[in-house]
Formats: sequence, structure tokens, C-alpha cells
Amino acid sequence: MKPLSNKPQKLRGVIFDMDGTLTEPYLDIAEMKRRCGITSGDILDVIGSWSAEDQKQANKIIYEMECDARLNMTLMPGVADLCRFLDERGIPRGILTRNVMESVDHLHKEHVEAKPFLPAVTRGFTPYKPHPAGLMHICDVWRVDPSEIVMVGDSAKDDVVVGNRAGSATILLDTTDRYREEDLHGELLPNFVVTHLDQIVPLLKEHFAFGVDV
Repeated sequence: MKPLSNKPQKLRGVIFDMDGTLTEPYLDIAEMKRRCGITSGDILDVIGSWSAEDQKQANKIIYEMECDARLNMTLMPGVADLCRFLDERGIPRGILTRNVMESVDHLHKEHVEAKPFLPAVTRGFTPYKPHPAGLMHICDVWRVDPSEIVMVGDSAKDDVVVGNRAGSATILLDTTDRYREEDLHGELLPNFVVTHLDQIVPLLKEHFAFGVDV
């Protein structure tokens, strides 16, 4: 993994991916691409290059699959305890997702008992991740430097890359042993890999310093 400095890093915010990170994995992106007729490339980039009519058809497929995912949404184990830990220390938490705001609203309404994740940046904010613009926007709202936040997500190519491009610390959540060591290199290399959200609190305590005045 990519080492941090020996000195504890300032921690002034944590940004989370949503699908597969705050919620149990349900959306099947490979199936979504198959239904849209996409054989290679980033699904959002490819659809964005199509004609208006083809985009409309593809977005309908995506909408239907995302609606189904909302109906079957379940919270990832450990979310409540992690939220409590951050909230008790006044550390803001936000969401950076390639999903839509309707899904974020459903998460807050049906599954999160703590205060909402704010800001919540979805794919309606362009350019979407792995471009760092959304992460930088959240940092601007919080008035913190990207080096003072941690990006947490289950996708090396989206979540780790966006954090690395912004200069943030990164935590890759790999609940299914999806990644091998040789898969994680260059921009895909995180600072930490965990298999459960419960592993994040001890990691933060060991490697980061909390509070506005640190």
C-alpha cells in the first residue's frame, strides 16, 4: 500500500462512495453495460458520446436498474458505528457517487438514522469521478484542503483514483477479496485496504490527528 508520512495526518473530513461502500453491493454494472450494448469503456463516458435518442434509451435502462437497487438497498454493516465515531468528533462526512440523488435521498430516508452525509455529490455534478472535481467541491464546501480528508470506497478505478488525483488519503473497501496485490498500482494504489467498515476506526485512530486545531 502507499505509505503515509510518519507524522499523523490531519483529518478534517471523510468522503464515502455509496454503492458497495455505505450500502451492500446490488447494482450489477456488467449487466447494466450488457443491457445498454456497451462492450468496453466507462459506461457513463460511452453513453455520453451517443446520440440523444440512444442516450435516452440507455438512461431508461439505467433508471430502471437503479430503481430496483433502491428497493433492495441494505446498509453495509458498520455504517452506524462509523458515523457515530465521526460525528462525536465533529468530523464531517460526505458522499461522492456515480449514482443519482434519488438514491442518496432514499439512503438517508430509509437507512441512515444519523444526520445526513453532506454534501452528497452525484453524477449530476460533472465531471464525475474519477475526475477529482466532485471531491474538490466537497472540500471547498467544508473549507478544508484535500490532503486533510480521506476517500473511502470499494472501487480502485473510481474511488482510489479520485482520491489520489486530489491528493487525499484513500481507503479501499474490499469485502469480497476482489483485488489482488498486483491489481493495485499507480493511481489504483490506496493507502489502506480494509475488508470491513469496522476496521476503519482503528486505522483512523492510528494514522490521523483529529480536530480543527491539529
